[in-house]
Amino acid sequence: MPYSPFSSTEVTFFNKIKSEIDVMFDIGSRDDIDYLANSMDKSRSFHMFEPDPNFVSECFKQLETLDAPDGIDNEVYINNFGIGAQEGELEYFPNTQSFVFRTVHTRSVRQGVTFPIKTLEKYCKTNSIDHIDFMKVDIEGMEIDVFEGGKKIINEGTDIVQFEFASTMLDRDLNPDDLINWFDPKVWTLFLLRVDPAHPYHSNDDQILTKLDNEIYQKIRQHMIEASGCNLVAIKNELSEKIFKLANV
Repeated sequence: MPYSPFSSTEVTFFNKIKSEIDVMFDIGSRDDIDYLANSMDKSRSFHMFEPDPNFVSECFKQLETLDAPDGIDNEVYINNFGIGAQEGELEYFPNTQSFVFRTVHTRSVRQGVTFPIKTLEKYCKTNSIDHIDFMKVDIEGMEIDVFEGGKKIINEGTDIVQFEFASTMLDRDLNPDDLINWFDPKVWTLFLLRVDPAHPYHSNDDQILTKLDNEIYQKIRQHMIEASGCNLVAIKNELSEKIFKLANV
């Protein structure tokens, strides 16, 4: 059964900034093809990472339905493995679509499934990739592992990182502040991507991107603890004003 498409806000954000995107990484892509379906204005490279073969199979089926206009030749690389802090294998829990054993707001079920894990650094080195324009990371609690396994390419070669900020961190006893503080303010500016209508903060959130100050952060942090997650966006300081304006036009 296909996975539910991600929120319309994520598609809107991509469409508003896609003029600045040539190389896109979708880590935790499941069977979503929304980015590709909205990439008919110019050719791009898409690197998708999804360890579950059922999602990969469904993704291929959906890709067959896309018909790009003449002159648009998107390169698509679908990688059937997870991205983490180190190479190896990890147990995977299909019912929660996660490598994290969840217990806080839901409960994972062991089914004896394992999938390979590679690091972002190794993947980029192997494929001679030294720049990523936009990286989306949504892997149910393993976001910081992606960052740790890709420090160099993220800090030195990536412009925009969109990542999930959700209670999956609590299942690992991680301090949510550690995820936020991973991004050095001397290098990155953090923003809140507009939350979904069901989110408690929605009535206060009228822009696609809102700069993440401490007051806003403390509110969404508490909402996250109470099971209402969101997406945050880290943008290199030298690009932050431009992307902010594009997103909020």
